[in-house]
Amino acid sequence: MQETSPTRHFPSLDGDWKETPDGVRYQQIHMTPGDTSRPMLVLSDLPANYIEPAHTHDSNYVEIVIDGDITVGKVRMIKGDMRAMRGGAGYGPLTAGSGGCLRLTIFDRADGSMSRPVGAATQP
Repeated sequence: MQETSPTRHFPSLDGDWKETPDGVRYQQIHMTPGDTSRPMLVLSDLPANYIEPAHTHDSNYVEIVIDGDITVGKVRMIKGDMRAMRGGAGYGPLTAGSGGCLRLTIFDRADGSMSRPVGAATQP
């Protein structure tokens, strides 16, 4: 079995960014590649005034605003603000500020990171 380096680098400027149809750019880092029961980090760059409907995740997670601002429900978060959410708790909508928002989300489990509308059934 080939061993991999204990250090992996993910350049944000020229890295492997993906983009959603509504203009959100993101990068994902699996802490243990191939093991979805382990943590996953998502760096996402939300465009100006982007709105994400209320939703939930099955995984616990922490979110950190790196730049810009975002309003979650009625709470405005600015650069440096953090929030921790328990898996299954609904929240939103999320609205990025006029300058967009760069945020880092750290999920407890990669397999619980997918968002689903508030009220949708939990995945098995």
